[in-house]
Amino acid sequence: MARDPLWGESGLSIFVLPSGQQGQSLLAVAKAWTRLKLIGPSIWVNAERFDKDAGMPPRIEALVLGGGQADDIHEIDVDLFEQLARQNLTQVRLLVIRTAVPDAAFDEQQDDLVDILAKYLEQAVPRTSGQSDQDAPVTTLSKINLLTGPTEFIPENQDRMVNPIFNAHFVASTEDRSNPLAGDAFVRYEPDNPRFAGFTLLHAATLGALWLGLPRGGYELAKKANWSGDKVFVSRVFVNAILTDGLIQRACARVLKRAANAKEALPT
Repeated sequence: MARDPLWGESGLSIFVLPSGQQGQSLLAVAKAWTRLKLIGPSIWVNAERFDKDAGMPPRIEALVLGGGQADDIHEIDVDLFEQLARQNLTQVRLLVIRTAVPDAAFDEQQDDLVDILAKYLEQAVPRTSGQSDQDAPVTTLSKINLLTGPTEFIPENQDRMVNPIFNAHFVASTEDRSNPLAGDAFVRYEPDNPRFAGFTLLHAATLGALWLGLPRGGYELAKKANWSGDKVFVSRVFVNAILTDGLIQRACARVLKRAANAKEALPT
């Protein structure tokens, strides 16, 4: 089956955002990173985009983000299931982002949406008939649960954040390091600071294969067998990135200057 030109080898990850301000903060960071060409095209849903009164099967509005020319970003509202019906996909991920922070109740709205998505994605994933297995799936559907929170914070409803419908649960290691040997700045949650949202998106982008040039997600790289939702894995991510065109130009200029100087060897 031919790959879809938009999602490519990495497949399609459907990111389920938390409700309210947590989801808005994550989406703002996702837009910024898409504009900077750090991450590829992505699709996002949240409880606010789902109309329960519209009946079943559900109509769920999704936001597709993609990079454009220069610093442009494309934002397109689509019907999630209509979007899936128009594409050839070998890999679909339902990636639920759960953020546990102080003074925040368990996200019932997100949880209800996850149950509906899990049920109807199972029906929507294409299947084929063959002599050996009439229900052999053409597209792989992975349901991944990501939990993030600040350092030393233990949520009251942590038992409700796991669910057997998932293939695997990942808990983001609460450390803020640029590399494994660097010191830890700790993960802190401040409502007006986007740093926690950035920490959460680091892990979501890694599990969802969003980083440009990395076509495999953390789940595909780590799994050795079919997981049945009864395992929890600790996710560790370390990223150093150049975030602006100005920094890129200065970094390139330094490399070219050193390359032009025969007496100054380039680092290896």
